[in-house]
Amino acid sequence: MRWHTGGEITNRPRHCPDHPDPMEPYMPLLKSWVATANHAASPFPLNNLPYRVFSTADSDPRCGTAIGTHILDLQSCEEAGLIDLGAGPVFDVPFWNELMEQGYPTWEALRHRLQALLDEASAEQDQLERLLVAQADAAMHLPFLVSEYTDFYAGRHHATNVGTMFRGAENALPRFAPSARFDLELELGAIVCTDSFVPVTVDEADQMIFGYFLLNDWSARYIHAWEY
Repeated sequence: MRWHTGGEITNRPRHCPDHPDPMEPYMPLLKSWVATANHAASPFPLNNLPYRVFSTADSDPRCGTAIGTHILDLQSCEEAGLIDLGAGPVFDVPFWNELMEQGYPTWEALRHRLQALLDEASAEQDQLERLLVAQADAAMHLPFLVSEYTDFYAGRHHATNVGTMFRGAENALPRFAPSARFDLELELGAIVCTDSFVPVTVDEADQMIFGYFLLNDWSARYIHAWEY
């Protein structure tokens, strides 16, 4: 993924139907039996279960989901029968592509199952506790196999900067020297897992997007300009 920070895929946010402003992202904190997930400062409460591929000193890379300060080992969950998405094993490989290919209904089914397993009232807590790994003891890996990549922008400021960058001929020839125009950008990436050959609506697009990630995008603008 040109690559995103943290090695994780974040689930799409949902809105609380009882919130007075349906356009404002809001969701009450869901409670989990994983204690470190139960405070507002946690980046990984039960509401937000980002997907990742991790390994430890004792295990090979495998799929997992963050919860509080831990990672739930989804390969082991599937092997133990705690997760069954009805299409055969999907976590027997160290990447998320197998699940991505299943489509939106399966993605939603997994999210609901994970929330049920990690809910404070879960009947499977005893089985799951041994399948938790401390994030501090884990290394992150590329979470899926990237087949294609498209970079685009839609902001006026970005368009203005690019337009300005390519005007003028005072520096027509390249030179070998430390870059004087080094650009760092924090971008939002979307993982699109469904083909589309015609324009689609926003609602249709939502069901084609598996998740989102943060992208650390950098470029040497003096060289980058020669791509255009």
